[in-house]
Amino acid sequence: MLALQIRKMVEVIPQNDVFSYRDLDIKDGSSPTIVRTLNRMVQRGELMRFMKGKYYKPRVTPFGKIQPREEDIIKTFLQKDGKTIGYITGYMLFLQMGLTTQVPNIVEIGINGRKNPIKKGTLNVRFSTQKNTIDSANVEYLKLLDCLKFIKKIPDTTIDKSVVILSNKIKSIDLDGLSLLISLSLAYQPRVRAMLGAIIEQYRPEADLSVLRSSLNPITTYRINVKVLETKSKWNIL
Repeated sequence: MLALQIRKMVEVIPQNDVFSYRDLDIKDGSSPTIVRTLNRMVQRGELMRFMKGKYYKPRVTPFGKIQPREEDIIKTFLQKDGKTIGYITGYMLFLQMGLTTQVPNIVEIGINGRKNPIKKGTLNVRFSTQKNTIDSANVEYLKLLDCLKFIKKIPDTTIDKSVVILSNKIKSIDLDGLSLLISLSLAYQPRVRAMLGAIIEQYRPEADLSVLRSSLNPITTYRINVKVLETKSKWNIL
């Protein structure tokens, strides 16, 4: 019986883990039927609805039912069926990268496609569209490129300090990784590609930069006000 199968699968899900009907490994039964069963469990108080299409088993304490932790909520936007579908970006990324000490009150997540902002209690989540396909193999490179993209907006620091930190991360990447990083950068603005080119040329001159260089207009200049890159003039960075 489908309802019994669903109940058994829900039983093994840890309390306060947010899940959707797609996370249930049920081969038989249509999606609407599974959703109806989950909604009936909500009506009986066995489940709580986190948002449309997402549920959780509340942890019950003497003080009442506790909602999922913020990290559990965020995780639902980063992973799906064991695959990476999103990544932390924006000000929270700058904090994680050691580029700033300011703690943001908004969590920004890079995803493929578009999604409306979400507010749950004190948690504010907004989404930014990533043009490259997101997967576990490239997500760390996308984070580096996002930091270069917003190099002027990182709070409580200077552009030069940020460039030094990012350069130290980039110069430790092997040549195959640099090739992937360059390929991913083609979906970013020209100033991001110029910055990446200057950093790689300064710290990893053996890397092939021909694709990156040919993607840029040779007469366009980029006013970034960085001083620590000796190669910046080769990439028209002012």
